[in-house]
Amino acid sequence: MTETPHRSLPVALIVAMRPRQWLKNVLVFAAPLAAGAIFEPGILAPTLGAFVAFCLISSATYLVNDARDIDADRA
Repeated sequence: MTETPHRSLPVALIVAMRPRQWLKNVLVFAAPLAAGAIFEPGILAPTLGAFVAFCLISSATYLVNDARDIDADRA
């Protein structure tokens, strides 16, 4: 039987948040970039906000799902 290495809580939390999946959220920049308006006043900040919000929401969804499925994952 092999023993799994223990990670520190912050590292484990970051891994569980699946930051590799955040790349998908870059799509919120597609429309402003295509319109050539990404650097216009009032465009960049809300777009960045949407990107961060999508990342946090998707990570929260992963964390809740992992917490709900913990017993099934151990079986």
